[in-house]
Amino acid sequence: MNRNSVTNLEIQAANRKLNKIAKAYNNVTIKESNLHRKYFTRHGMHLHKHGKEGLSKQTATQIHRIVENNRKDTP
Repeated sequence: MNRNSVTNLEIQAANRKLNKIAKAYNNVTIKESNLHRKYFTRHGMHLHKHGKEGLSKQTATQIHRIVENNRKDTP
């Protein structure tokens, strides 16, 4: 993967903008995903079954952490 391709640079710029906007809101969490290439279809654009499962597990874990942190903060 060429990290300096025009498309990847545009994606990185968009991600930076989204992160900056999200910081203004306490109820928004950005989840970084670093799924390996093996979790994508052959053309590399979509997740296959195992990729979807992996991303779902990561998302569920993040939600669980947020709920647990909110429980600790609530008297």
